[in-house]
Amino acid sequence: MQENKTTNTGIKLLTTLLFFLLACNSTVQKTNKPQGLTEEEIRQYFADSLSGRYGFGQFEKDSTKTFAHFFRTNYPGINTKYSDNAFPFAFEEEYIDTTKIDTLKKWFRIIVVPCFRRPYCFVVEKKGDKSFLTTKVTNGDGGYHTGVLLLTTHFMFRDTLYDNISKRLDTCRFWTLGEDTSCHSGLDGETWIFEAIENGRYNIISRWWPQGCGDSTTMSLSEIGFELNQLGKLDKVLTAIGERQSGMYER
Repeated sequence: MQENKTTNTGIKLLTTLLFFLLACNSTVQKTNKPQGLTEEEIRQYFADSLSGRYGFGQFEKDSTKTFAHFFRTNYPGINTKYSDNAFPFAFEEEYIDTTKIDTLKKWFRIIVVPCFRRPYCFVVEKKGDKSFLTTKVTNGDGGYHTGVLLLTTHFMFRDTLYDNISKRLDTCRFWTLGEDTSCHSGLDGETWIFEAIENGRYNIISRWWPQGCGDSTTMSLSEIGFELNQLGKLDKVLTAIGERQSGMYER
């Protein structure tokens, strides 16, 4: 009887010890589980590791060092058409999720990636009876690397600014536009990305040097950019901070 009692006691102690070890192991696993980065940490990583890398890292042999991998890892819930393009991120601009288009949003954006100049973008959004124009510039070097946000300016206008752009987009049949096959791009020049949302509709198109290459529709779209440059005082701001002007009027 004594021997059986001792055996039972030993089994209880072994069971208790095993339970304790498993509990400790579970605690360690939870403690060592990697936590998601904050938005500030994500942007710092981009600034340190990707903003100065040629082609957003797309020429790297290791695909985990590309912007596309960086974006998918940190923003897996955003279904966008251009997760491999680092420029919106550098401008601290939104990536449009095509599965969640806001039917009330009235918004237009042009991103310009020039050669040997600072990248810049224009955003026009209608809210109530006002149009808001935002101009942004990065400290990047054209299409070679994005840099990070250098400056932002904001202007408020009557709603006629956005309304006029909207009418011109309709005239250009922007919502169904695709590639402009009349322009075959070139070695330098610059790339403009036009993107808009209105009444649940969405489209994004890219044009190479639209002010000098392409059909009449492409030329008409470039004229919107000229006007936003003037309204947003982009070239005056660039001159004031000692930077080269946009060069967007060169044909």
